[in-house]
Amino acid sequence: MAEKLIPPYKILICIVDKKKINDITKFLDSVEEPVRLSCLADGTRRAGILDVLGVGKIERSVMLGFVRTEKASKILKQLDKILITDDNSVGWAFTTNLTSISSETLEYIKLKQDAVKQLAKAEEARQTTIKMAEAPKPKVEVIKQEAVAVINEPQEKKE
Repeated sequence: MAEKLIPPYKILICIVDKKKINDITKFLDSVEEPVRLSCLADGTRRAGILDVLGVGKIERSVMLGFVRTEKASKILKQLDKILITDDNSVGWAFTTNLTSISSETLEYIKLKQDAVKQLAKAEEARQTTIKMAEAPKPKVEVIKQEAVAVINEPQEKKE
């Protein structure tokens, strides 16, 4: 019997209040899952049971993205912390298996993830350079003056 292959990616689907989408975007950037599509959505139902459940609001954002299969459950647990807050916002996040993906799309996802890693390294190097540039500099003029004074001091004659 052939061994079942585990797909390398899952599709992440988030349906959230519009104000939460930036938090989710920042989080996915931080865990190096940069490939996603976001769009605004309008609900068509305003009253009734949906309002009672807290999902009758009409301003939603929908995000579709790719996450690595081995990281999917951890990402969902961390998304719970973003979605479950005291501000009465409601959201859903779930993954589903990606059963087919073209090799070009898979290559694009991998390249995008590599590019994000390279940008993060470059940003870290830039921040280090900025910190070094802002570090206090030795007072060169004072050192020069002291050196000149030492050079110009009369030397004691040895007898």
